[in-house]
Amino acid sequence: MNLLIKSSILAFLASTSGVYASGGIGEQTGIRAANDIVDQHWCLHQRMRPSALRISDEEVSRQIAIRTCQSETTIRNAINALCPNDGMPSNRDITSLGNRCEKTVNSLIGFPGNNAQFNEASFVASAAATSKASKQPSNPTLEGREAGQQAIRDLWEGRRFRSNCRSRNVRNFKRQANTLIDRQFPENTGSSTTRAFNRAARRAAEREISSIESECSPRPTPQPDGFVDGQNAMQQWYKDEGNTCANAWSGIINPAANEIKNSQFPMRGSRTTRAFNQNARAGIDHEVKSIQEKCFSANDMDMAAAEEASFVASRGECERDSDCPEGHRCRFSSTSLLPVTGRCS
Repeated sequence: MNLLIKSSILAFLASTSGVYASGGIGEQTGIRAANDIVDQHWCLHQRMRPSALRISDEEVSRQIAIRTCQSETTIRNAINALCPNDGMPSNRDITSLGNRCEKTVNSLIGFPGNNAQFNEASFVASAAATSKASKQPSNPTLEGREAGQQAIRDLWEGRRFRSNCRSRNVRNFKRQANTLIDRQFPENTGSSTTRAFNRAARRAAEREISSIESECSPRPTPQPDGFVDGQNAMQQWYKDEGNTCANAWSGIINPAANEIKNSQFPMRGSRTTRAFNQNARAGIDHEVKSIQEKCFSANDMDMAAAEEASFVASRGECERDSDCPEGHRCRFSSTSLLPVTGRCS
């Protein structure tokens, strides 16, 4: 029975394909198999999948980032820009470098996957921390924010100031806080990882100082609106961080949004204050969604098409059989006396 059904299906494919030559049904079945493989293992937009299984625009962007990083054009351009005197890479070198792209992309965007590891062998938070054991942060920007905020909060709540809002105490606190920032998180020193960590730590520390000043400043009881205040706070953070879509990834913007909620709009105080802060938190969430929709829109996806095409083309070139997929060989043009690269076939 199963054999009869399969035969009927294949006959139907043959009758509707317009291919009647010998071997036509085999060709059509092969095309169908190739379509299934490409749809399941290559296509980013998952066009033929049910809507419930479609990946998000942000995940599409992550995959495009990985493929753009892996493309021969991207890697060669990086080599020409960073170290042009270190020789030209072979296709095997390109493939080897490209294999590092997923971990590196994940570390840049704070992707919470098993491969989200930062690639540097060591990491020093500041000049004052060089005597401590180094570590490998999953994301230097996120860890820098946490370190900067915690350092200021520890200073304010410690034995010296004890969270005392007297004006003289606050002035002395600000002076020591600024000294602490310069000492623990110096600018423009160390590796690129250290600089990214310190830059994020300084910004978070400065925001925490402002938050403490706000806590100690008398202000009228807020009215239950707050939505726009939350939007403005999130917009200000986005502007302070460079107004760039590089910070729109969920692994970066969501922790920052939670930090703003907890520091500026905590769910404590009177009923009126809590209502105000609840609305402000909703405004923050709304602004996060707006930023991500702008950055991960379909129009932005099309901008990576050229890089993806370059990636696909580069994977067909070879210098030896080992550069090709299993079952393929590297063949060179018979018209070239000194072939540099061949094609896998």
